[in-house]
Amino acid sequence: MGAAISKPLTPLRSFLSKAKVHRDVTSALKTKAKSHFGEVDSELRQANDLALSCLCSQTARAGNLLRADLSDIEIKRSDIHAEFIKGLNAFEYCLESGLYGASATLARREIEAVNVCVNFRRGKQKNKKNPGIKAFKRFEGIYKQLSGIAHNTDQAAMSYLSGGGKGNLDPRIDCRLANFLLGVHIHSSIAILFDMSEIAPFSESCRLDPDEQYYSRVALGILVDKDIMNLEPK
Repeated sequence: MGAAISKPLTPLRSFLSKAKVHRDVTSALKTKAKSHFGEVDSELRQANDLALSCLCSQTARAGNLLRADLSDIEIKRSDIHAEFIKGLNAFEYCLESGLYGASATLARREIEAVNVCVNFRRGKQKNKKNPGIKAFKRFEGIYKQLSGIAHNTDQAAMSYLSGGGKGNLDPRIDCRLANFLLGVHIHSSIAILFDMSEIAPFSESCRLDPDEQYYSRVALGILVDKDIMNLEPK
């Protein structure tokens, strides 16, 4: 038999207060981090708003489709689109809060969503099979970099993001990194927009409506101007 468990030294109510203190401290730190989000490139933030608005416009149109009228592959892609859009606020929250490790992990998942949709279109995606990132080659290099953070295996990145101390809860404020992650997020958002438009086109001759077409190009133009379109950090 195992050794008997001794009684705790601290009453339950007092011990649970540690969790409350942690939440209060991290909440204050996140508020502090958000005050620095205005330092992130303003044009990139506008591009993100444009991409999100385009997705919302497209989602409204896609909502008019009957699931019964879609093919099996279109249903699977539509499910990915819906899950992608649900997670947009989570990415923004993490990025604004200076939680770059979580942001990188979510950005990596967004890249996977794009690649799964590409694989489905090509008839190559199998159930529960990890997506072949080479399907969308533009994402391949950055995906590998983000994987080191998502898997906690990039020791240099872990040391940098943690601040180098066990008890250091201060979020890392790095606008250059935030700009890069936001650019990856915008690029994935536009890629999902284009995939959605194939299932729910504006018309027989035009997949995007005039607003979506114009503003998505503006968003992509900003990525090009900021040298983020190639998805390689400076």
